Amino acid sequence: MTSDSIATREDRSARHAGPWRPEGRPVRLAILTWPVVVSLGATVAAAACLLHPCGKGERTQARETLVGHAGTVKSIAFRPDGGMLASVSIDGSIAIWGLTASHDDSILPDGPRQVRCAAFSPDNRLLATGNPTAPVALLDLVGHQIRRLEDRTGSSAGAASLVFGPDGTTLAVGGLDGHISLWDLAAGRNQSTLAGHTDFVASLAISPDGVTLASSSGDRSVRIWDLPSRRQRLVIKSPTSTYVALTFSPDGAFLAMSDQVSPVVRICDMVAGAERPPLRGPSGAVMTLAISPDGTTLAAADYRGQVTFWDLATFQIRPQRLRHAGVRAVAFAPDGRAVATGGFDGTIHLWDWPIPTAR
Repeated sequence: MTSDSIATREDRSARHAGPWRPEGRPVRLAILTWPVVVSLGATVAAAACLLHPCGKGERTQARETLVGHAGTVKSIAFRPDGGMLASVSIDGSIAIWGLTASHDDSILPDGPRQVRCAAFSPDNRLLATGNPTAPVALLDLVGHQIRRLEDRTGSSAGAASLVFGPDGTTLAVGGLDGHISLWDLAAGRNQSTLAGHTDFVASLAISPDGVTLASSSGDRSVRIWDLPSRRQRLVIKSPTSTYVALTFSPDGAFLAMSDQVSPVVRICDMVAGAERPPLRGPSGAVMTLAISPDGTTLAAADYRGQVTFWDLATFQIRPQRLRHAGVRAVAFAPDGRAVATGGFDGTIHLWDWPIPTAR
């Protein structure tokens, strides 16, 4: 069973809702036509949505609403310079959004209803997209070229999850077979494989110093790897389900984990190699996590549509909260001045951060 198998009835209905027809502000397509084309989100709603109250007598308003996917938005990634956002839907579609005044470098990814994961390179140049049955595609956002990760031995990098190393030279790719491939992007080859998981690799995270890799799997474990030695350092077993979200703090001191079943966030102290008391407060099962670029705030989006924030200096809940129906994805903008959320209705809301405190 994959992490996508728990899709809600709303997700399944959205998959059959028919093609989305772009209206409103267009995003310019690249001169190069990719072999296969998917929907490119091309509309920013003229008016932001007013959602559920965050506080008595007060509503929180989204800055913008991006409309493009037919099904649940399962993941969101900002380009490091903040100029683009990539979103992946549970139906396998992917959209690239231009967030600045100029959209000249916006392009289309490939593979309709196949993309499982996407990530931008640290130098802003590449967008890696992956699906479990084909090599990872690297889209050059500057040169408008595309290449696939497949070395001379015929080894390809089908991906259930992927993440760039902080220096941009390495891409870690998690497969359905539980193996993690470490690709040297300059050489275009698989330089080594980490074996240990016995089921699909659901999520990957690399520490900011590039030394530690965390991986979660359908075997209900999180494994901590030392990348220089390629050795496994620690195994964390889940008491309930597969950990589907992993994120390191900017200083690498701890790893936050959620399992899509429990209404808690688990914290692993990377120095002590042990778990801290879990963070409680979400109203439902935690679907995804994000940490602000300055390392002060942890965000957790839960199944009931609420985003809860913690102050990471005290691990106390902040008074700010957001609501986005069926929220499945959350991410902070690189400059720390916005939060993006994705919901089961296929929309992405952009919120100003910090959010005004509810009265």
